[in-house]
Amino acid sequence: MSRFRFQLQPVLDVRTRVLEERQRDLATKQRELGDAELALSELDDAREGQRESLTRDHRSFDVDALRATYAHLAYLDRAIDEQSVRVAACRDEVERAQTRLLAANTDRKVLETLRTRRYEAFNVHAAAMEQHAVDDQNARRYGRAQSEQGDRM
Repeated sequence: MSRFRFQLQPVLDVRTRVLEERQRDLATKQRELGDAELALSELDDAREGQRESLTRDHRSFDVDALRATYAHLAYLDRAIDEQSVRVAACRDEVERAQTRLLAANTDRKVLETLRTRRYEAFNVHAAAMEQHAVDDQNARRYGRAQSEQGDRM
């Protein structure tokens, strides 16, 4: 009996590689999102620390120190706004990467399902062929046995 050979195996291999590439892309995007969220958190912490310092030590600051502190707080507010935009962009990229991964996974699963069905059909056909060969062999034996009995009589 011949071996099972799936004609679309090269296509399935390509789709598997595409799926793996999409998984790596998603992991990269998630890592970038995590880094962006960490940077935003650090900026928030720095701003809160600066505000606490300002409210706690406001009386001890001279005019230049107050001006510098308020300027630094304004800088931190702008940096937080910019980083928030970056975090939102990273989230959008993660969503797009997830959508591409889902599509690639669906494409691969379609071919895997087709491969499974064809393999099952191949096994059914092989079993039928084997049964036919066994039946044919039994019919020949029976025919020989009948002819031998006829010769004896």
